[in-house]
Amino acid sequence: MRILAVCILILILSVLPATVSRAEPTTIYASPTGSGSGGHDDPASLGDAVIWAYGQKDRNGTYYITLRGGEYYFDETLLLTRDFPGTTIFQAYPNETPVFTAGRRITGFVEETLNGIIVFAADVSSIMNHPDKTVVLPGTPVNGGDFLFVYDEAGPLQNSRSPSSGYYYVKEAPEDYAAKPLALTEEKEMSAMNQFYGFIASDNHEFDLSSAYNANDITIRIPHLWKDETARIAAFERDTGLLMLSRLTSLTVRSGDRYYLENVREALQTPGEWYLDRTRAKFYYVPREGETAGGVSIYAGVLDRLLQVSNCKNVSFSGITFNGTGRRIGTDTDFPQAAVNAESAVLVTSSSNITFNGCVFTNIGNTALKLGRGTTNAYVTNCEFDNIGANAIYTEGANLHESAYITKNITIEDNTIHRYGRMNFNAVGILLIHTANAQVLRNTVYDGYYTAISAGWVWGYTFSATHDIRIEDNTIYNIGQGMLSDMGGIYLLGEQRGTVVARNTIYNVRSLIAGDPKQGYGGWGIYLDEGSSYILIQNNRVFACGSEGLFINYGLNNELVGNIIAYNDKGQMAIHHYYDRLELTMSDNIFIGDAATMINEAKKGSIAAPSTNAYYDPKLKDGGKSVILARLQELGISANAKIEDPGDNVSDMLASLVK
Repeated sequence: MRILAVCILILILSVLPATVSRAEPTTIYASPTGSGSGGHDDPASLGDAVIWAYGQKDRNGTYYITLRGGEYYFDETLLLTRDFPGTTIFQAYPNETPVFTAGRRITGFVEETLNGIIVFAADVSSIMNHPDKTVVLPGTPVNGGDFLFVYDEAGPLQNSRSPSSGYYYVKEAPEDYAAKPLALTEEKEMSAMNQFYGFIASDNHEFDLSSAYNANDITIRIPHLWKDETARIAAFERDTGLLMLSRLTSLTVRSGDRYYLENVREALQTPGEWYLDRTRAKFYYVPREGETAGGVSIYAGVLDRLLQVSNCKNVSFSGITFNGTGRRIGTDTDFPQAAVNAESAVLVTSSSNITFNGCVFTNIGNTALKLGRGTTNAYVTNCEFDNIGANAIYTEGANLHESAYITKNITIEDNTIHRYGRMNFNAVGILLIHTANAQVLRNTVYDGYYTAISAGWVWGYTFSATHDIRIEDNTIYNIGQGMLSDMGGIYLLGEQRGTVVARNTIYNVRSLIAGDPKQGYGGWGIYLDEGSSYILIQNNRVFACGSEGLFINYGLNNELVGNIIAYNDKGQMAIHHYYDRLELTMSDNIFIGDAATMINEAKKGSIAAPSTNAYYDPKLKDGGKSVILARLQELGISANAKIEDPGDNVSDMLASLVK
């Protein structure tokens, strides 16, 4: 069916379709093929059900839109733009699964030979010419559309890739191809924030890039620092090796940076990969064993946003699956951090008392759910987020003291988030920007390429609207996976009075490992970045991370109480600071690991710690007593600190967590 955008300012019962029943004033039933009265045995369309809800008179009533199972195909965004009269609940019919989807099955496959192998080929002009998917990019037909997200029942499919595994490496990034004269850091080194529009490519491409078929259709991916750049190839000079990009990078390109190419016809070889010939609107797929041209089920996301809720109150969604949205590459430079520019499949703005409970978000090309400016009293509970292109849950308000655009009173609890950042590697599982009074409780976040939970968006000590954030009882693991740098299982930024990070379990956070430490660094368990202040970190268990368990990149008056930080590769704690200030007060913590790297970088006066903290190096007979005490003395920390084995129960407890 076709879902029309519902943008209605004035609705009265007299304009309702005659087919919508008024016999049941509190419940209407809808189905994917519905066109009836809205009764149990004669369901309406989803569009008519929404109109029915708008038309109810009782401002205190509760109205149910009960959705029968099946796929509701969206050609346009379902736009809810005015207060419903009372409480409106979109709910799944018992034991059935309604699916809101913009995915279009690619049909009409025939067998062809390409690159010496059998492939399935199909005409996709009807998908590419979808009016909402027109994306004008270098190499894209001006009047044509585009799709960049393709999936099957198992999840996203890989666009044809060169090299087929691993990476190419930037040979050189000359200053001539920087957008502006290069900025330097205080150490007179190249700043990470320079922008480039070209570089000298690797000499060992798997094919001759200068003669590549539809070279402007090729996408280049550069995963480096805390960003993965995505652009099209604008030009390539065979003699010099100069590779020009369709848009500026957001971060500095350095010699040795990794990159790879996607949507390369010459590279289409691996079963499960696809290639899109944009100029001919033709799609190619390499079949897996046992797949047939007539039986394969492959989908393309043709619409970025399924649902938008604006200026509404008391609306909830329960038991609904949101599935199969698109993905875009903009023509302008992305913000370099946390995929904040990615569109969202579901967007809520200027609304209150909005709930998503027991919903599933899967095969989403960009961000799944965004609670945007002016969202208050919102709840995301018992939901699953799987195979998400960018951020899973993203809240964003205005950085103001008082405004209608303040985002506050957000509850995110008991959700499972995994396989996020599949298209934008630097995306976050749960991202809170300029958000106040939020609770992030009992979520499980794993299998992402960047930070799991992030709060704050102000660098340094200036005003931040982020405060009173509770990040508690979450389980976070297998984050980073060697893709990018500068991340944490939990990442905090800026002053955050009233914020508490408590009873979280965090392990196996691992950044890129590179020969140049400026490129590969920073897989921390808990990461307090620039200016993080007035934060309580209590009773967490952080272990087996690639860098330190706790890292503070300068802050003020933070507390570390009752944590177990153990067996992290580069040390248990590090404090990097620019000012002679007290950054951390710590008590009743247990640190286990190499004595020489127990506390890295910190300077005298940055830590206040009584004798209630325990330190232990299991590799040394005396637990590293002399080394640890010498380091504590350097920092002005109590010489009576406990250097002792915390007991087998601690090691057993940590081991049990990863089973």
